[in-house]
Amino acid sequence: MISLKELNPKNFPVNEEQAKNSLVLLERMNKVRVKWGKPMITTSGLRTLEDHLRIYKEIAEEKKVEFDESKVPMGSAHLKFAAVDISDPDGSLYEWCVANEEFLIEVGLWMEIKDSQKRVHFQISAPKSGNRWFKA
Repeated sequence: MISLKELNPKNFPVNEEQAKNSLVLLERMNKVRVKWGKPMITTSGLRTLEDHLRIYKEIAEEKKVEFDESKVPMGSAHLKFAAVDISDPDGSLYEWCVANEEFLIEVGLWMEIKDSQKRVHFQISAPKSGNRWFKA
């Protein structure tokens, strides 16, 4: 099972809203973990604003593009402790999610459309578009 510590490995302090979100996220992700039936490794859970900006700077460096803070999604569910990224180096977890969309709907999870990163993004609330699958 996924632990709360895995969703906040840096032990960032949380406010009341983040604490509530963390419990919802933990419950829903453990339902996925049980149904998926394989270990899940968290690559990013709760983020501070500083951590969030650092991650996007690193992504820009990897892509060899100039970092533009105005393009960083400041409404990220990670900042609210309402999202988690799970390692998916071979894409099998993402494929499983696509094949099990009805289960994700039942559990109450929204998914980012996979890009070149080797992770799957889950969140407990709908994005602004309202779409179950969305592009960040």
